[in-house]
Amino acid sequence: MHELDEFPEHIHLDLATDDALTDDLEGLERLALTSVGIDIGSSTSHLMFSRLVLQRRGADLSARFEVTERQVRYRSPILLTPYSSPTRIDVDQLAAFVAEHYRAAGLTPEQVDTGVVVITGEALNKENAQPIAELFARQSGRFICASAGPHHEALLAAHGCGAVAASRLQQATVLNVDIGGGTTKLALVRRGTVVATAAISVGARLLAFDAAGRVTRIEAPARRLLRELGHEVALGGALAPAAREAVARLLVDCLFEVLQGPPRSALARELMVTEPLYDYAGLGSVDLVVFSGGVSEYLYGHETRDYGDLGLLLGRAIRHR
Repeated sequence: MHELDEFPEHIHLDLATDDALTDDLEGLERLALTSVGIDIGSSTSHLMFSRLVLQRRGADLSARFEVTERQVRYRSPILLTPYSSPTRIDVDQLAAFVAEHYRAAGLTPEQVDTGVVVITGEALNKENAQPIAELFARQSGRFICASAGPHHEALLAAHGCGAVAASRLQQATVLNVDIGGGTTKLALVRRGTVVATAAISVGARLLAFDAAGRVTRIEAPARRLLRELGHEVALGGALAPAAREAVARLLVDCLFEVLQGPPRSALARELMVTEPLYDYAGLGSVDLVVFSGGVSEYLYGHETRDYGDLGLLLGRAIRHR
């Protein structure tokens, strides 16, 4: 597993590290590859196949290749990450999901040239996270296995949702707030450059419930919040709707402390996964705020269904604030 903390503006691939491959690439100036990315998050998982076009930069044929074109070939639907217990991701269900969508894409692992398995958020803390990444890497082609730490997740989110592009086009300061299942990632972007990142344990699936309203998942930050509110609940127990709303409001209070500057309360400081944003003077210092991640679908009104977690309540509370 590799911890990735930097996200390059342009991807440069040194494909000449293998002697046999060097012979195959001799004289080539342009080539196309089939790539797959598998994202296993604490809340959701999905995969996407792409066609990458690589071009040599410079007249010298020993120059590195640079990705100059990306075209999505197939995008899977989003799967709620399955768990066989509170501390174990269900490998069999994940493997079946990946195999199903290889078939739907019309591809086999042998037809994939390169790719990455990324495990993010609270999923990283599960006891079988590393074997899962290695399993998919073995079965799905030529892969990098990566654990995306909170700073790297924040970078990926800011680039992927368009916050960086918006900042560059408008020469503006943008704050990206990416709210996922286990954490919220913050990225401060000035004139197209990410200058600071941070993360706090605010997410939709810190608590999860079955159809009958029984608690099926309690992450450590949720236990801390419940203690703060004076509630005691165990797996399989019931948590009243009013108590769920109180948890969501408290999470949003902590999030807004961080959006306004360094957290003031002991609880918000305890929920921080990283140090607060560096050189940040609060919402008054930014031109635009962009929300991304699963909870943003509720905030913007694109989603109204309840998936048995805090997502709907968080989205409403943030929009109200």
